[in-house]
Amino acid sequence: MAGSGVTVSEELVITEEINNIDINLGVSTFEIRTGEEFRVVLNDVHEDTNTEVDNGTLRIREGRTRVRIFGGRNSTNQEIIIYVPEGTEFENVSIETGVGRVNIDILIAESVDLRLGVGEVRIEELISRRTTRIDGGVGRLRINSGEMRNLNLNSGVGETEITAALAGNSRLDTGVGRVGVNILGNMEDYTISTSTGVGRININGERRSSGTHGSGENNLDIRGGVGAVDVTIGE
Repeated sequence: MAGSGVTVSEELVITEEINNIDINLGVSTFEIRTGEEFRVVLNDVHEDTNTEVDNGTLRIREGRTRVRIFGGRNSTNQEIIIYVPEGTEFENVSIETGVGRVNIDILIAESVDLRLGVGEVRIEELISRRTTRIDGGVGRLRINSGEMRNLNLNSGVGETEITAALAGNSRLDTGVGRVGVNILGNMEDYTISTSTGVGRININGERRSSGTHGSGENNLDIRGGVGAVDVTIGE
């Protein structure tokens, strides 16, 4: 049995001004898409799922559903989609997922906090102007473009691929699996500290041991785990 309890489907048009997003999910697929108006679409979600706007914050809390997992995908059809008008910028965005895919077209905010569970995560563009925290779960994480300031990444278990400009003080704690980071910038803009684990750390194709490399204004601290870390800058 894929799940239990009554499910509902509905569409909510948000007329209030939204400055923050706070999402906590269990088993639903989650998407942020660009649309003409701010609205939330719920498909086959548990009846206890709560959606509210409180003092400029959109909160979604998913009701509990039992689920079976097959190869990192859940066995339900539950889906939550947020449509955001083009050019929208938020103050704080917090997204915590359980089991399910995550697809985001574009996300712009002062601070972004992503706590990922089990499944595939694709973000086409991520822009965070102050702080960025990403706790990877189990599966594949791909960020295809963006600008992130003060990134704190814990890659989790699986494959991580990030292409973005990094500014400020960033830290990569790698777990189990491959991590690939393509930094949009110049090598002379970065001071890179490396601490190798069981795996290896490569910067622009050259294997690096523990130490400090470069003297740029942006700091990147890489702490290797089990697996390969491949960082390219300006290539």
